[in-house]
Amino acid sequence: MADQVFNILRWFYERFFPSHVVKWFYQRPTKPVNYGAYYDPIELHRSYLRDAEEQEIVFPAVTNINHLPYHTLLKIFSYLSMDDRLLDACLVCKYWHEICCDPSFWRVINLPRRRLITNEVLLRVVGYGREIHSIDISELHNKGLTSEAVLSVSKACPKLRKLVISNSIPRAEEKLVIQIIKNCPHLKHLGIDMLNLTDETMFAISTRLKNLEVLSVNKNYSITDDGVIAVIRRCKKIHTLGLDEIEITDRTLNELAAREVRNPTMIDLNVQFGKFTPKGIEVLGKLRNLKSLEITRCKGLMYENLPP
Repeated sequence: MADQVFNILRWFYERFFPSHVVKWFYQRPTKPVNYGAYYDPIELHRSYLRDAEEQEIVFPAVTNINHLPYHTLLKIFSYLSMDDRLLDACLVCKYWHEICCDPSFWRVINLPRRRLITNEVLLRVVGYGREIHSIDISELHNKGLTSEAVLSVSKACPKLRKLVISNSIPRAEEKLVIQIIKNCPHLKHLGIDMLNLTDETMFAISTRLKNLEVLSVNKNYSITDDGVIAVIRRCKKIHTLGLDEIEITDRTLNELAAREVRNPTMIDLNVQFGKFTPKGIEVLGKLRNLKSLEITRCKGLMYENLPP
């Protein structure tokens, strides 16, 4: 905490204070002395002011933080986490609430594992932003969120680059998930684990998301080789696949090997419960660019069959 506060103050002094104040500030220790494990940023700043007064260093007449320019406060608030802005800073006053709702803070929305996210909350949060390019609302475990709300979000954010809705929509309707995919053609990262999807969704991904790089479809038990192969063939930039608890066979591994000859991009592969033969496992040796390979609980997998 002390390091973060020090960095904020340093930027603040460098930006607005005269050079002799900046020089004095750099002579200060980078951490306060005798503060123990907890650092009070207000007291830290007051200690600097007391020291400056003793050395007869004159500060500019800024007595209220709200007198600073709007863009300066935006910069200061950018050091706060989303939780700090939502639960603390935005409750201080109307002006700080306005700052915390500035669209520049809402280009990336990360709200995983939040039980209080409902349709109303999600739509309100998305309404704060402009040109949102990343949304993560995975693992919400909340019956109050529906496919229709996420569909509305996809319509409002056509330039999305990342969307993770894994295990967040109870009883998700596949046709709505497909429409979400169609509304966001620029997606590079898509997480749709545990939504009871089928190959129909995979076919939609393969035809709509040409720039897709990361795909996670774990625990969608009805997806088969056909859907995975369609994605492998048509999404030429894809480099990370999550296929946990999807019973793919040697056909998918052979398609990956053939693709690597033409387009060697696959670097991360995660498979569980695949049905492979020793020959299929040997094909993995052709994936020379793999940096991460996780294959567990797969039928036909023997240690002696693993490629070197």
